[in-house]
Amino acid sequence: MADWQDIPDSFYEDLARRENPIFGETDEEIKAHFEDAKRQAECQSSLFGGLETYCMFIGYPRSGHSLIGSLLDAHESVAISHELHAIKFMEAGFSDRQLFALILENAKRSAAISRVWGKFSYAVPGQWQGRYKQLTVIGDKKGDGSTGMIGRDFSRLEQFRRHIPLRHRYVHVIRNPFDNIATIARNDAEQLGRATKFYFDWHRTNLAIAGAVGSGEIIHLRSEGFIADPRNELSRLCRFLGVAANEDYLRACSEIVAKKPSKTRHSIKWPGSLRTTIQENIERYDLLRGYVFDD
Repeated sequence: MADWQDIPDSFYEDLARRENPIFGETDEEIKAHFEDAKRQAECQSSLFGGLETYCMFIGYPRSGHSLIGSLLDAHESVAISHELHAIKFMEAGFSDRQLFALILENAKRSAAISRVWGKFSYAVPGQWQGRYKQLTVIGDKKGDGSTGMIGRDFSRLEQFRRHIPLRHRYVHVIRNPFDNIATIARNDAEQLGRATKFYFDWHRTNLAIAGAVGSGEIIHLRSEGFIADPRNELSRLCRFLGVAANEDYLRACSEIVAKKPSKTRHSIKWPGSLRTTIQENIERYDLLRGYVFDD
């Protein structure tokens, strides 16, 4: 792979529009970044002394993480990479400083292509995406991937906490399970059963992570609540991460948030028995209780 500086933004944009991680996904692609990350970590070492907090997203695919990660990256003191998959890089032998360098480069490149992912753009005009004023919070937006890897081997959670010698904070974004399951199934009725099992397996893993790290280290955000009141919810999230949110930042971020949530549950025909099963499962969990199909 060519040196980071020699790769045009168009290369990364093409990957992002196809929803492929811009820094690679296979073991070979990940290892190809080792020397670049090592070199950049040495060049940027002075930046990392002010870091206080590492922010990890946990959750589910297609639940609203991309928006919230992009809004955080627009803060002058925060750098959040998009779909880097930091745990994979740790397991490939990257040091904490190499990971930080990767996060900064990913955030910079993501900002250069307007935080594009698939058919959406999460750019916040006039703010700090891909750059920073005084960096205190760093992290990665790979919610479902982090949950999946920890779920397969729970020791990874503690390994990663030891690997990154900062205060750790976890962001758990929840969306109406009916909408989330429909989107995971990509509106294919034949895949709803598989998507339902996937969703609740992931939810149980997220609950286990929350229990392991303790209530003071995790924030639970409902996507619908965030969309309804982005200013207050983003303020709450920033306080949780230990950074102040000024009015210009909150206004700019609020302006790119959709006015209402996407209710993908209505674009697919559901078996009545499956709807009943999902609702029964929703009622089992405090974090999901209150969600219904018809609202």
